[in-house]
Amino acid sequence: MGVSKFFVYNLLVLLLFVDQSVPGCDQLKFDSREGNCHTLYQRRSPASVNSFSVRPSDRSQVHVRADEPAPRTLSDNFSQNSSTYDEDNDEFHFLVTGGYRLEKDDLAKFLVSLQINENYKFFGQHHHCGGSLISKTVVLTAAHCMFIDKKALSRNELMVVAGTPRRLLKTSNTQQIKVKKIIPHPKYIDGEVHDDIGLLHLKGEVQPDGIFVAIIPIADEDPPAGLKCTVIGWGAIFDGGPIPDEAVRGDLTILSNKFCYLLSGFQRGMICSSNPTDFEVDACQGDSGGPLFGAGKVVGVVSFGFGCGRLNSAGVYADVYYYRKWIERNAATCPLSSWFRLPLITLAMQALRAHCL
Repeated sequence: MGVSKFFVYNLLVLLLFVDQSVPGCDQLKFDSREGNCHTLYQRRSPASVNSFSVRPSDRSQVHVRADEPAPRTLSDNFSQNSSTYDEDNDEFHFLVTGGYRLEKDDLAKFLVSLQINENYKFFGQHHHCGGSLISKTVVLTAAHCMFIDKKALSRNELMVVAGTPRRLLKTSNTQQIKVKKIIPHPKYIDGEVHDDIGLLHLKGEVQPDGIFVAIIPIADEDPPAGLKCTVIGWGAIFDGGPIPDEAVRGDLTILSNKFCYLLSGFQRGMICSSNPTDFEVDACQGDSGGPLFGAGKVVGVVSFGFGCGRLNSAGVYADVYYYRKWIERNAATCPLSSWFRLPLITLAMQALRAHCL
């Protein structure tokens, strides 16, 4: 009996050790926390920060209804920073497509910048897309951010920068992490807009401090129409314009599927949003991959739109809840514990049964 107890005890200790010793496991429990929403626009990834020109994404597969302009992704980069100075309030207000900047932004800590990993003239020059931290080692972003000019980016070509609400200012809180693995959704096709969601596994862990860097949970229920959201990012201050230095946010509302399905290219796995009182509030180039926060969670990923802040239109996002199971499966970074847990539990149960008999 003593041997049986000892055997069972050691099995339980080993099971506990396996569950806790594999890095990243405890980061994959997507519990609820505070958050806001992100908007999608024409492929909204940036081109080059040295130029005001926008590199259009391939939209040959997207058919626009009537006289609507073709959708563009939000990953087209721009160059200079833009701001106005308010003498009355003694502070700068950055003008991202109808957005605003808070003196202390409690959402910027969840936001990261995906940058092209190459030589730069100044820090933050090669901002490519936005993303959000959903664990210490995983970034949620758009699948189209993993491609440039029909070419899939390699892990060595991307760098994740966290803790820097000001894109061009590197501080003691800035964390730069290399990418270990790039995972676009398997059904995503470059140049199209469906299944526009992906994950980046990092080579090292980010160090959350709750002030400049923090982890945000993903949506655990379908975001209803009317949900108040917030999008934040370094997107263009107007359609085809420059991107700002400081991350800017915009307040949005999830729209009904009845309206969203009127948008060309909209389909299952997407949500759309706009500001009901100010149509100019929108995501734009440079915001691609960034989060749409609502009810304390990431509910959307900036994907595409029709211009930026246009009347009778809306930004389109990948629906995080729709892809939740895929995200959870592919965000897992501790497969060894999964392999060991079941056999160990089985052995422990058999030993207990033998002991009781």
